[in-house]
Amino acid sequence: MGGAHSRDSQNNQIAGNKTGVGDRPTPGHLQNNKKMNRDEILGPKPEDITEEEKAMIRETWHDVETSVAKVGVVMFAKLFETHPDVQESFMSFRGVALQEIQQSKQLKNHALRVMGFVQKAVARLDEPEKMKAIADELGAKHGTYGVYPAYIDLIGPQFIMAMQCSLESRWESQVEDAWLKLFQSVAYVMKSAMLDQASNSK
Repeated sequence: MGGAHSRDSQNNQIAGNKTGVGDRPTPGHLQNNKKMNRDEILGPKPEDITEEEKAMIRETWHDVETSVAKVGVVMFAKLFETHPDVQESFMSFRGVALQEIQQSKQLKNHALRVMGFVQKAVARLDEPEKMKAIADELGAKHGTYGVYPAYIDLIGPQFIMAMQCSLESRWESQVEDAWLKLFQSVAYVMKSAMLDQASNSK
């Protein structure tokens, strides 16, 4: 799933799916999965991240680590701009002007929480079981909020766009492929946990 094919499929998701991620979104989004089976929702199992890709992830994360709040805010601002319904899934942002949201402490705090998770994932690149454990925990938590699993797929591409803006000329297609693999791996585990949570709550 690496390379141009991964980028194209992820970009198609951004353009075609009006979905989003919220701290505590409106309940009931999981009901949208009734027409799709588990395998369709999860998608193909992600490829393993190579040692070279791990090195690129660590290096580029180090480059933006001092400005993670900015990267996170840019990521969510762009997500809200391209997917207004994502903004509506945040009860505290519903009906609020995007410019006002970008300046809010609530968005910054949520962005920092997401970036904190990314930091943990990067720190566990050589410990796949530990990475799976934190992704599973986060997925189960989102499952209790009733988040539609496909929402999770939007975060990786938006994060990559924000990273690219921050790194500018230092950004390369190989770096993009590496980060896509990481987010695809995390998303796969999270979506599985979300589906399990929804099934157990019936």
